[in-house]
Amino acid sequence: MQKSYSVESIYRDLKAKIESGHYLADNRLPDEKQLANLYGVGRQAVRMAIEKLVEEGVVKRVKGHGTFAIFKPKKQLLGLIDDCWTFEFIRKNLANVPKEYDYFKKNMPALSFEITWYKEKSRVCFERCFLDPIKNPMALKLLQSQDNIHPVDFCIQTLDSGVVEEHIELVKIPRALSKHLDLEDKNFVIRRTVFLSNHIGELFAFSLLYYHPSVQIIQIHRI
Repeated sequence: MQKSYSVESIYRDLKAKIESGHYLADNRLPDEKQLANLYGVGRQAVRMAIEKLVEEGVVKRVKGHGTFAIFKPKKQLLGLIDDCWTFEFIRKNLANVPKEYDYFKKNMPALSFEITWYKEKSRVCFERCFLDPIKNPMALKLLQSQDNIHPVDFCIQTLDSGVVEEHIELVKIPRALSKHLDLEDKNFVIRRTVFLSNHIGELFAFSLLYYHPSVQIIQIHRI
């Protein structure tokens, strides 16, 4: 059974999504019917929640075009990556998502990126990023691009998307990945999983970041 939201909870949820960059400035929010279906309420409740956001200057209504976000987040999240770190691609291809992380349509290849992060010349983070090429066809150009464009940066900057969820946990590093951080198999590392969705809440990208146990993370990467 779908949870039904109050006007206040709809207002808080929409505001949080706008402030976090899920709905980017100057992008149109889903229409009232879509939001009503999403929250399991009538359109009047959605309309009242949006009016509160209009009064606060978080969104604006454009007659005949819809409701647009105004608020510009100070930063977006690429991951817990220090500003001084650099990265290089190890591999870019179309590949099946590992079964334990199969968040996309079954048996559908995803855009797969393997990335090593460096602090000076030391390996400090290894990342595996997966993008759904059906919901995210523009990202196909990343496979052929010679530019050093991070796939998550690309999604946030060019698509109507944002970071919507993240999980942080301590795990034993998979044997196949230990060489990318110059570690023995027995080492434990921090793994951070970042999920991205489009403006109607469809998941189309996620990224797994494994941090070297000796790394000291000073600040969140800004874009």
